[in-house]
Amino acid sequence: MKHYQATARKIPLPLQVDVHSQGIHNLIDEPQNAGGNNTGMNPMELLIASLGASLQETADIIVKERLVKICNTYIHLSNKKDLRIRKSGSLSPFLMVAF
Repeated sequence: MKHYQATARKIPLPLQVDVHSQGIHNLIDEPQNAGGNNTGMNPMELLIASLGASLQETADIIVKERLVKICNTYIHLSNKKDLRIRKSGSLSPFLMVAF
């Protein structure tokens, strides 16, 4: 079984984190209206982009297995934050991913 690793390192600028895996670095940031510098995807955008990449690869495998020719595929993912506190008292900032 393949073992995956990633490292997240806080950098001095507000709301920015350097994430890396296999020597590839990405900067995670927030938009300016949220206090960041808008120099990279925010964490949720990175998460849904990763899901989109996985769905694209899965679609490619299915298309090849069925011998179908497709020129382009696009998967659009969106999210909506729900920061309401649940009746149990726990705060779940996770959101629904729609596609």
